[in-house]
Amino acid sequence: MAEQNKEATISLRDTAAQAFAFVKGAEAVETFAAYTFEEALQQQIDRLEGGGEATLSAIAQIDKIQSDLAKVREGLASMSATLEEALEDPNGNVNTPE
Repeated sequence: MAEQNKEATISLRDTAAQAFAFVKGAEAVETFAAYTFEEALQQQIDRLEGGGEATLSAIAQIDKIQSDLAKVREGLASMSATLEEALEDPNGNVNTPE
């Protein structure tokens, strides 16, 4: 009797899993069928322009990175002359002091 109950339970679970998979599959097909090219295009535009989100848009992020890199470049340019002077050794010694 226990073996028969076990088989019935497995059969019931298998049938329930198949029904659930069918319903979820139908939902997925419906979702993909409803997703249009225009929606995909609008999502990309929103991602690039910001689309009302609290986070920075991709374009704003790129502009910020460009600005930050320009500041770093200016800082390095002003430091390079100072570093060259500091590294020059009047004796021509290229080794660091001990």
